[in-house]
Amino acid sequence: MENIVILGAGFGGLRAAIKLGKKAKWLAKRGYQVILVDRNPYHTYTPTLYEVATTSKETANYLDLKRVVTYPLTELLGGYRIQFRQDTVKNIDARKAQIELERGGSLSYSHLIFALGAKVYYFGIQGLEKKCFTLKSFTEALILRDAMLEKIYSAKYDREFNIVICGAGSTGVELAAELQEWFI
Repeated sequence: MENIVILGAGFGGLRAAIKLGKKAKWLAKRGYQVILVDRNPYHTYTPTLYEVATTSKETANYLDLKRVVTYPLTELLGGYRIQFRQDTVKNIDARKAQIELERGGSLSYSHLIFALGAKVYYFGIQGLEKKCFTLKSFTEALILRDAMLEKIYSAKYDREFNIVICGAGSTGVELAAELQEWFI
């Protein structure tokens, strides 16, 4: 049996897995199995991370917020013949077609789909990387929320402060709109 390995269960990796999952019987007859590898047991729906970053602790707890933006991969892949491995890629040896995983030894592949996500780009703005919060994961959304709430409610920050959003993609625009509602 040869492995088609997908690294990453973000939008690209999950879409590839589902597309291949629909052809899993056909692939199995030809000696292939599909394996999806991700460090998390869930897919993060990143367009709603702004909701986590702007929801007060009193309104929703950690678990409520996590349900808003994460979806268990076992549920999303249910009904497809896809093997899921929760692990982190340690090394890839392309010559040997081997992936070394942190917890699970190694994994051979005949085909590899690389969908490990996007890197935050700082547009060459000096100091931005050191001074800003990123909003790419559930945990980062909680950190951003907590930092903003600390500034708002802390006695030592009784003066005005600015929040600058660097990035006008859908998440940045939604975050700006939600923050405007906070301060009206």
